[in-house]
Amino acid sequence: MPRKAQRQASISLQVLGSSATLRSPNVDAQRAINLRFIPDESKQGKGGTPGYFTSCPGFTQFATTGTIGRGIYATSGGRLLVVADDTLYEISSAGVATARGTLSTSAGAVDMADNGQQVMLVDGTFAYIFTLATNAFDVVTDPDCPASTHVVFVDGYFVLNVDGTGQYMITALYDGSSVDSLDFRTVEGSPDDLISILADHRELWNFGTATVEVHYNSGNADFPFEAVQGAYIEHGCAAAYAPAKLNNTVFWLSNDAAGQGVVYKAEGYQPVRVSTFALEAELATYSTLSDAIGTSYMLDGSRIYQLSFPTEGKTWCYDSLTDLWFQRAYRNTTSGAFEQHKAQKYTFCFGKSLALDRSTGTVWEMSSTVYTDNGDPLVRVRTCPYVAQGTTTLFHNELRLDIETGVGLVTGDGSDPYVEVRWSDDGAHTWSNYISLPIGKIGEFSRRVRAYSLGSSPNGRVYEILYSAPTKFNLIGGEVLVEVGQW
Repeated sequence: MPRKAQRQASISLQVLGSSATLRSPNVDAQRAINLRFIPDESKQGKGGTPGYFTSCPGFTQFATTGTIGRGIYATSGGRLLVVADDTLYEISSAGVATARGTLSTSAGAVDMADNGQQVMLVDGTFAYIFTLATNAFDVVTDPDCPASTHVVFVDGYFVLNVDGTGQYMITALYDGSSVDSLDFRTVEGSPDDLISILADHRELWNFGTATVEVHYNSGNADFPFEAVQGAYIEHGCAAAYAPAKLNNTVFWLSNDAAGQGVVYKAEGYQPVRVSTFALEAELATYSTLSDAIGTSYMLDGSRIYQLSFPTEGKTWCYDSLTDLWFQRAYRNTTSGAFEQHKAQKYTFCFGKSLALDRSTGTVWEMSSTVYTDNGDPLVRVRTCPYVAQGTTTLFHNELRLDIETGVGLVTGDGSDPYVEVRWSDDGAHTWSNYISLPIGKIGEFSRRVRAYSLGSSPNGRVYEILYSAPTKFNLIGGEVLVEVGQW
């Protein structure tokens, strides 16, 4: 039976949006993988667009150490330290690794802090001191030194959590090798264990499994740190290594009496939810949240809080300037599956954004002008919002994508780049085959990215755009020319 076209229309293909599909993809199936949104702050963008999606940064190898990366830290004086296996390495500005000491353990996370003279390391069992002036490395032999998973520096003191309790201890002033058994405080607002600590604005943020309590240096002669009145939050921490500092505040993954899996940031001493319903629904399907690892970085104006979930193999990122979430992922070159991103912990040193690999002792250098994951394809995916007009059948005559064109390389892979497009007409449950659309060899700036005669959608259509060429990729927008009608 011939179709009955009622009228022609142009429907905008939305680009702006967050990531994380709702529990029903029929409602919202949006994804942004390895793409971050850049707003047009002047609001004078092409066609009135509020901004565009651009590639997340790629990586190149900066240094190699051992087989299991456990911790990375940039000292206040600009030296870079990495713990891999049972060895502390110092990495030079040229990426050369030099062994500086041997730990008594060879697996598990290592936390570090420095006071300008010493670096203190803790591995959950032992504490160590690396003396910066002499490069001496020693285990702390003071019998009062606790088994700790976290260490921070505040007002001349190293502060360590006492693992498996609700207490923390302080060392002597500017001497991490000396600990007095009486120099401890119990975080008393709740009987939950203290699983993580952060130092922010000269205050101690004490993260328990059910609550968060903030302490400050009161100058008390008996013990210098006391609770800040009113700084008590009844949203605890679901993962010991999830808290991170970013954009002048702290972020964490919550756990409390009502449940877990909400991401908060602090505004003053008030928790503010930053996760979305879609992300929270996603996290609710994970079998394990307690191994989540939080970190933060800044690049090209974006300030990112990153949460990786090793058991689930997923990495989620929150841009604190746009309030949008996106997914980072490494696509396995053998299976083709998206996995947890390789970069797990970030630091900034030598004027470079550096990251420790999630499973090896490799240190990656992150750059917005690199478009591969150390030579492997950096696959970028945008699953767009629905193109629909109620339940009216749409005949998709033409798809127009607004992409920066002419970005091809001079030779080799990427010299004639193309974007791949597919679509779903049944709520993102099944998909068409991909079609390939060229986006222009080098200098072909007027290239138009078009596709024609794409069939009909009776209940709305989801378009997905994939790009894997080793070039820059800027997705600005698009539109779909349709006929509105019925068969």
